[in-house]
Amino acid sequence: MKEVNVPIVEGKYSARFPNKCVYCGEPPTKTLRETASAGSRRRRRFVTVDVPYCDEHARTTRRNATILNAAFVLALLFSCCLLFSITSTFVDDPAVELWIVLGLVALGLAVVGRWLLRRVASGMNQSMADMVGGDRLGVRAQLMGNEILFTFVNDEIADEFARLNGLG
Repeated sequence: MKEVNVPIVEGKYSARFPNKCVYCGEPPTKTLRETASAGSRRRRRFVTVDVPYCDEHARTTRRNATILNAAFVLALLFSCCLLFSITSTFVDDPAVELWIVLGLVALGLAVVGRWLLRRVASGMNQSMADMVGGDRLGVRAQLMGNEILFTFVNDEIADEFARLNGLG
């Protein structure tokens, strides 16, 4: 994996991707939008980046993201049902605070469940392993202060991206 920092000047950036799929280098046919964000809950900054993909890897990206999101939702529902049913058997009229704590525990279990599924699936499916941090195959964009950090799985694409943007 290779990282490339693109500066943000006066609130704007001008990152150009090579005219290739960011994962395999084939000619792109689709563009998927990646959103990078940073900041606090009150003041959050967002930057959107259009990432080029070939048909096959655009489909793979969407499929893998759907699997991970579905795993999170199912783990959350399962955790809620399990925790609430266990609590209801022991406590007749649970306090609101207990429900809130159980909801937070269920959320934590769902996050761990999604992470575990990703780890297991990464061992069986290379494309799942190459979902760099977020929900995109082959590339990740992170907002870091006054720059965007792009992490690429394909080093050749990263080098070409850096050259196109005058960074390498």
